[in-house]
Amino acid sequence: IDLLRKRKNETIAAVSEEQNPFFKGPFDEVTDSVELLVKQFTPKQAVIFLLKEAFQYQVKEIAEMLEMTEVAVKSTLHRAKRR
Repeated sequence: IDLLRKRKNETIAAVSEEQNPFFKGPFDEVTDSVELLVKQFTPKQAVIFLLKEAFQYQVKEIAEMLEMTEVAVKSTLHRAKRR
């Protein structure tokens, strides 16, 4: 009986995801990823890596956009992945 009375008086306090300091939204994760790219890669490496890995552009398309050769794009991408 005491257990039932105790449960009757209990309230469930749900912490929303926005109020939880440990919750990270999808935009926070993207921001953290971009900050990591900028810190570790040169600007050219960061751009090429994002275009290739995040936006799924082909090497040929990246080379045309950045006015580089395909070999140079592949080389920069390889160096970025080694970091």
